[in-house]
Amino acid sequence: MLKWESWYFPSMSNEAIEEIFPCLKHLTLQNCPKLIEKLPTQIPSLKKLSISECPRLKCSLKGLSSLVELDIEKCNEDPLRYVAHLPSLTRLKSKSISELTSLPAFKFMALEVLQIESCPKLKCLLEELDIEDCRSFESWNFPNGKLPTMLKSLKIHCCRSLQYLPEVAFENDTSSNMSQLEKLEIVDCPSLTYLGTEKLLYCLKRLRISYCLKFEKSLEKMLRNNASLEYIDISRYVKLSSFPECLQDLSNLTEININSCPHLEFFPETGLPVSSLRTFCISNCESLKSLPNQMHEVMALRNLTITDCASSHSSVEIAQTSLRELRISGECSEDITSFPVDEDLLPRSLISLCIGRFKNLSNLSRGLNSLTLLEELEIINCSKLQSLPWDCLPASLGRLNIMDCPLLRQLFKAKRANRHVTARIPCVEVDGDCIQ
Repeated sequence: MLKWESWYFPSMSNEAIEEIFPCLKHLTLQNCPKLIEKLPTQIPSLKKLSISECPRLKCSLKGLSSLVELDIEKCNEDPLRYVAHLPSLTRLKSKSISELTSLPAFKFMALEVLQIESCPKLKCLLEELDIEDCRSFESWNFPNGKLPTMLKSLKIHCCRSLQYLPEVAFENDTSSNMSQLEKLEIVDCPSLTYLGTEKLLYCLKRLRISYCLKFEKSLEKMLRNNASLEYIDISRYVKLSSFPECLQDLSNLTEININSCPHLEFFPETGLPVSSLRTFCISNCESLKSLPNQMHEVMALRNLTITDCASSHSSVEIAQTSLRELRISGECSEDITSFPVDEDLLPRSLISLCIGRFKNLSNLSRGLNSLTLLEELEIINCSKLQSLPWDCLPASLGRLNIMDCPLLRQLFKAKRANRHVTARIPCVEVDGDCIQ
């Protein structure tokens, strides 16, 4: 086959190719140095593909969604950059690929065997590893059961039998060796309890944990001595009752998102990282007694969201902050009939304000007039609110958005809401309709 230079159907459509090879399951290409055309992209039944000594072949693997085994040897091009499109792949073998520098990011939905040999430019095995919906996955079959040293992102979703995270493979076991892992995302792994040593988490920047039932004492371990952490997202953490004291020591932390932690009652008395935190969002934490102490000292804070957190609003001390965006809604507002309750409650720096599901809110107070920088005001699902203090809305307001407020909707429908007053607001929207 040394003179074979092209497929005999180079101009045929994928549909025509599919008709020619409706039952092809095993394709081997070997010792075709002049073959330069791309592989057919629609071979619906292909299960096994072997390519050897085809240095000019353009190995686009897109469309081979049923492929189970892939064996590539002695090819100049890096064909493995296409494996992200192979959801059924269970066996991957790569040998003597001159341009292979690293494995690409792809989801290990079904991969069981990974074999790499004689790839001289390979610098790191993996930088991103995504394991998803592998409900029987229990153990790690990397060498010595350890993760690749250069791994930077690890996502594990819906692996309900997995009980531990492995260590990282180092050339030697000195204390100076630390993992390069920057992003860790664990979702719906209810059996997972062991997270490895601090070496695994030392460089971690982004941490997301959701629906991991046995993480009772692991959060402190993940946060302790982690100077690199920038982002924390905790949701459906059913046994979490409090955050560890080390939270304030995370000097690079810029964002915290907490959602659906039903037993969370308190934050540490030491408070939050006052010099770095910019975004704080907490929702559906019905047992929460109060927000973190010294909230007013977090001068970097720019975005705050509080949703369905029972009586936690009573302890909000944000008037002296430099907040730019504030969203409050749900159970935290059940007792509020007028907003803002106090003219000095809200910081003067606000640009965007959203209030939602205030069940008993009947009026907005003149305190809004003090928000001289406010550009956007959203009012959502406030069923008892029947009027707005048009003369007290700040002159800076550029957008007013009203959603699911039936009494206000009737007001706009009947009276057009005093058009001469609202004319100074460039954009007024009611239930998605632009009034002006």
